[in-house]
Amino acid sequence: MMNEFRSHPKVCGWLYTEHHDVINEWNGYYRFDRTEKDLGLAAVMPGMTLRDFHAPFYIATGRTLRRHAAGRDGDGPAVASFLADAAPSGTLVIRWALTGWDGVGRRESWGRGQVPVEFQPWMSRRIDPIEVHMPPKRGLAILHLQLEDPAGFALHRNFTTFLVSDGPAPRDETVESPAGGRKERVIRIAPASFAKAEWSQGHWDVLDGLKVNGAGSGFFEYRLPWPAGLDPRLWSRPASDANWAPSSSSPRTASTPPRWRETSCAEGHPRSQHQPNSYPMTDTVKFPSAVRIRFAGTALGVHDLEDDPADHRGILSWHSQKRDKKLREAGSYGYLVADAIPPEALRAAAAAKEIVLRLEVDPALPGGLAIYGERFGRYPLDPTLVFVVR
Repeated sequence: MMNEFRSHPKVCGWLYTEHHDVINEWNGYYRFDRTEKDLGLAAVMPGMTLRDFHAPFYIATGRTLRRHAAGRDGDGPAVASFLADAAPSGTLVIRWALTGWDGVGRRESWGRGQVPVEFQPWMSRRIDPIEVHMPPKRGLAILHLQLEDPAGFALHRNFTTFLVSDGPAPRDETVESPAGGRKERVIRIAPASFAKAEWSQGHWDVLDGLKVNGAGSGFFEYRLPWPAGLDPRLWSRPASDANWAPSSSSPRTASTPPRWRETSCAEGHPRSQHQPNSYPMTDTVKFPSAVRIRFAGTALGVHDLEDDPADHRGILSWHSQKRDKKLREAGSYGYLVADAIPPEALRAAAAAKEIVLRLEVDPALPGGLAIYGERFGRYPLDPTLVFVVR
């Protein structure tokens, strides 16, 4: 919204109302009770705060996410909006950096640089686009922008993002390892392709399976054939963009998180049906869970899931929304967890000619679980098995 306001020269002012959430709305800067929310800005663009939305010196980026082919030149369209009659002497500079995650969740850096910006009083116009080179493989890239004065003082921060992809990721592919000298066999699992699911308070999917939710305690179990030609003596690693789902879809359930009691739904699945535009943003109240990952019956590890967050970090959750004036768990995202698979578990799966992967939540902490795919959440990957070919 702020990018749009600052992109039009004829818009010389605006009135921002409802700085605080109201009843079942979550679009304010603070909660209804005046406690703080975590908008996730600094995690996307280091140093960015609410002040950057209203800075007199502003670099508007237009759309928040663009699709782009791997390895191609791209640009970050930018509009300079200077609502001031004077600026520090000298030429202003935009320092930029392109970072993000590849298709298996590794954080990488793909370039940085700077471009000059000429100041004019009360200026609102397009400036030369920031030319960047997209990474040579699929992933999610974030273009960080920081406007500085000649002394290096930050006047404004902003960002835009790129979904680097040529289409859906292959379910089974072999790629070069970043470590060099080795290859990786990557097996991707669609979140909604589970063979079995049992949850004490039910389960459902979002946007035709881009995300799946299990409420309370229970598990999602995935079964797939052992990959053809794969030597079971190889080392492997599973990765899953997972977080916990709401513990219940009904406010009458005793274990329902308090913030759910603000909604009016009485039965059935929650916000996706009854309150499609209402998904509470990350705030000071946490709703934890924990997930145990099993491979071929062997427990690989238990991972604490701190919260059920939803904010600017859920880039792909925003991008994948339908353009129908409704939001479906927009901004929600999970935590990236990973475990090494021991050799005995690999041999057991190879002997059975089947991989059985189970993600489960114990009754002792029935916080539920959500599993994100490559087009939803924060990270551009499905639940993934990575076999490193030695």
